[in-house]
Amino acid sequence: MNMSSISGNLKLIFTFFVFCVIFLVMQFSLTGCVNDKTSPEEVLYFSLKQDCPQCKGFKQVKSESGTLIECPFCLGLGYVYQDPQGLYKKK
Repeated sequence: MNMSSISGNLKLIFTFFVFCVIFLVMQFSLTGCVNDKTSPEEVLYFSLKQDCPQCKGFKQVKSESGTLIECPFCLGLGYVYQDPQGLYKKK
């Protein structure tokens, strides 16, 4: 082996390593492994997002005194998530 073949092999290994690092960083950032992890359960609830049954999406309800207050069921969001069994989940 001469010096040019060793140098060429090192360049090839270094280039391959750089591409692997870039690929892994892209995969982690696109799949959310670096950021928040999204559970399959959350994806299911997101697909079943609907208006709050208590405030009907208006985000406020009337209290006993007649004043408008933030809906305690959806916490003022106006929507809730419903699973296939019909149970509501607050986010």
